[in-house]
Amino acid sequence: MQQVLACSFEAAGFHVIENAIGVPDFTATSRKIDGQSHTIAIEVKTTDKSRIVLTQRDLDGILNPGQIGVLAVLVFPAMNPGWLLIQADKVSARSWEIRHLTMKPQVDVSFDVNTMFQRITGGLEVRLVSGGPELDGWIKSQRHAFHASNARR
Repeated sequence: MQQVLACSFEAAGFHVIENAIGVPDFTATSRKIDGQSHTIAIEVKTTDKSRIVLTQRDLDGILNPGQIGVLAVLVFPAMNPGWLLIQADKVSARSWEIRHLTMKPQVDVSFDVNTMFQRITGGLEVRLVSGGPELDGWIKSQRHAFHASNARR
C-alpha cells in the first residue's frame, strides 16, 4: 500500500523519492508554483487492526525543517478504505487507535489522495488476487509511467 500511495502522489505530479532506510518511507516534492515547491516527508502505517504503533524514530524521520511532516495511515478494513494524512507535529510516539487519529488535523496536499488512491487500486483489482512479482512489476511500471509523464511537463 505504501507503493500505491507513492503512485498516487506521482500521478498528481509530485516527484517521489523512496528512502532506502525507511524513515521517512518517501518524500514527495510538488511542482514549482509561483517559484516555490514543497517537500512532504511521509511515514506510512497500515494495519488490519484498530491500532498502529508510532515510534520516536518514525517521528524523527518526518519532523525535518523545510519539509511538511505527514503520518499517512490507511483506514482498512472499512466500507470505504482511504488515507488519513495527519500533521506529524500533532501526534506523539505511542500506540494509537485509528479512530483517535481520524480526529487529528489533516494535511492538505493539493489533491484528493483518496480519489487518486481508488483510481490506482482499480487498476490493481485483477493483480491483487495473484500478488507477488506480477503485482510488484505492475506497481513499478505505473510509477515509471507517472515519472516519465511528469518529467515531460
